[in-house]
Amino acid sequence: MKQKVCVITGASEGIGKATLFKLAKHGMRLIAIGRNEAKLSSLAQYINTSFPGSFFEFVLADLAQMSQVRKAASEILSRYGRIDILINNAGAYYAERNENEEGLELTFALNHLSYFLLTLSLLPAIESSPFARIINVSSAAHRWVNLNLNDLQMQHHYSGLLAYGRSKLMNILFTYELAEKLKDSHVTVNCLHPGFVASKFGHNNQGWIGKFFQVRQELFGVDTDKGSETSTYLATSDELNHTTGLYFKRCKPIKSSSLSYSSKLAKSLFAQSNELVFG
Repeated sequence: MKQKVCVITGASEGIGKATLFKLAKHGMRLIAIGRNEAKLSSLAQYINTSFPGSFFEFVLADLAQMSQVRKAASEILSRYGRIDILINNAGAYYAERNENEEGLELTFALNHLSYFLLTLSLLPAIESSPFARIINVSSAAHRWVNLNLNDLQMQHHYSGLLAYGRSKLMNILFTYELAEKLKDSHVTVNCLHPGFVASKFGHNNQGWIGKFFQVRQELFGVDTDKGSETSTYLATSDELNHTTGLYFKRCKPIKSSSLSYSSKLAKSLFAQSNELVFG
């Protein structure tokens, strides 16, 4: 794995941070995209001194803003002509409906559209790698939702839990559709459920909701080291050089929800997403 180039989002804490440390042990050149400069600077100092075979740098961007996703992708492409691994890991839960500066609902923008736009923007460099991997972090929360293509941003009857579950279903639909589009290439596309992890996920919400996530994670969540195992496995295992279009849990491929295999739904979501970000 020496000097493979890996781009990862949501790496300043939680599962992403734990994944970052594991990948640093493989001597990779790591590029993190995030908005917290202090945390990322601290990570850069720690990784670049503690893992001499690896190198870490970062690009500042708020991935809930598509303009900043584009800027981050452009900056990375200006530095690297080849990307071997892309891990779309950033995500959040928003109890209340809010829109970003571009008029996009935040859950939809961060959890789905950032995956979509970043991946397709970086695809020229990804396709330059002889064995490239795209890894999308999803969740078992996708199993209990459907998808309304006429209201992807939940302008009517918003529910934080439903919006989150739908965004995770979108991650899987995107994975399967992109894997199909790239099936004749050397690029693999897979997704995963990391497990219920004791991280700071959901703590961005105020009041009892944020506290609920904190207490539940403390009582039932696995640690971030355990939660990062499947992402790391998908990024590093030689067994997966030609494995694509699958959903993983605990480093094993498993079935996702029946709805997630709808080719018609996946193609419609892809088309709508493409129209939103590329026009």
